[in-house]
Amino acid sequence: MPTHDLGYEFRLHHIGVYVENLFDLVPTDGIIKDSGQGVYLSFVKFGDSTLELLEPIDKKSPIFAAASKGQKILHLCYEVDDIHIAIQTCIESEFFLLRNPVRAVAFPGKEIAWLFHKNFGLIELLGINVK
Repeated sequence: MPTHDLGYEFRLHHIGVYVENLFDLVPTDGIIKDSGQGVYLSFVKFGDSTLELLEPIDKKSPIFAAASKGQKILHLCYEVDDIHIAIQTCIESEFFLLRNPVRAVAFPGKEIAWLFHKNFGLIELLGINVK
């Protein structure tokens, strides 16, 4: 029987949340445009938690379909030391790799990758040690 315990090396970094108009919520200088991901984004702290507020750039954005269905929580992001080892760990736990690691616009010098599990949904991995 497969395990879904990804282990201590997966540290919750942030929760991705859809918002209708990011520009009404945060100052413009706090907004990042990530054309590769098709979103405008900004990070806000709520106590010990960080939310990534996301607005689709246009209807081609990967989050547009979820947003149009009223879905607010889009993903959980886990910080990992080695993104390639973490991807393999996820695959062994029945996650499907949606996108190979790419350089992260919001996190210079780091990589992100996207995975999906039929029971747990979408996760983002944030690799802190880029090779």
